Amino acid sequence: MSGLIRRGAYIPLICLTALIIAAILSVFLTSFTYAFLDEIGVVARLDLGDGIEELWTRLFLLWILAMFLVPVVLIKSSREQFLHNRQVQLFAGLYLIGLLASMADTTNALSGEENWIRNFTAGVLVLLGGVAAYSATQKRYSWIDRALGVFFALLFTAAAADEMFTLHEQAGHVADKSKSIFAVNPQDLVTLSVGLFGIAVIVMVTLASKLLPWVGKMLAMARYQKVFGFFSLAVFSFLSAMLLDTYDRYLRAFAVEFRADVLGDPEAVGGPVWVVVRSVANSSNGLEEALEYFAAVSFLMMVGTLFSVRWMGCDGDEDESSG
Repeated sequence: MSGLIRRGAYIPLICLTALIIAAILSVFLTSFTYAFLDEIGVVARLDLGDGIEELWTRLFLLWILAMFLVPVVLIKSSREQFLHNRQVQLFAGLYLIGLLASMADTTNALSGEENWIRNFTAGVLVLLGGVAAYSATQKRYSWIDRALGVFFALLFTAAAADEMFTLHEQAGHVADKSKSIFAVNPQDLVTLSVGLFGIAVIVMVTLASKLLPWVGKMLAMARYQKVFGFFSLAVFSFLSAMLLDTYDRYLRAFAVEFRADVLGDPEAVGGPVWVVVRSVANSSNGLEEALEYFAAVSFLMMVGTLFSVRWMGCDGDEDESSG
């Protein structure tokens, strides 16, 4: 079980810490980049729909991506994994293609609700549901694996439909928004609850591995350690996205108060400090969508590892399915 903790549960915590550090550094780097582009006249020539917030959002995400690529380039072990591990290559390739293609879209704003990355997220979820559904029909897997396959097929197919057709947003529009819980309106309550349920599953699985010998034995297997690691990484990414989606209005409210109280001008629309504060608040949706896509790709890798899908680089040579 100690191997599970070292190799699985700490992974999302390390990545979350890295994301926070990268985000803080990216705020400063994006500010300098934006100021440089503004000085040479690039900002004035660009028309991305939402003005400076959209440019700032894309620069911000690029800098966060750059922060995560630094270890791949500088650290030998990370570089070796990227060069020789097919699963890592597929993970990185899928994510980079979706994110960079969305940034190349000049029609839809990443800082808005309609953007290409939503389509990539839905596509990965559909693929995930298909892999899970097919695997659930294969008798070579244990009954536990096949039951998980059915569950994941239903869950992620529904998630793909919600992503494409904004089902929970539409449900939230007809619900009574006055009935909020902890400042969470009905529109966000469902998705936030899913993220919190994922955290509960992580806690329950960890406790069960200590209290039930058969669970501990199963989770000591390398394959299930990787499944647990990908699941934890996906849950933390998804919950972070949902927290941003739920409370981003407070970031925008802070920006308005900052303009009035700190800058002393409630009508101020310019100045480098105001640009940074307003842009950080309005780029939250872009970061949320990037985190959702990261969670979807992590879930795909989880299912691929669970069912030892060979084309995903999960050959299953380390151990057999438990049953």
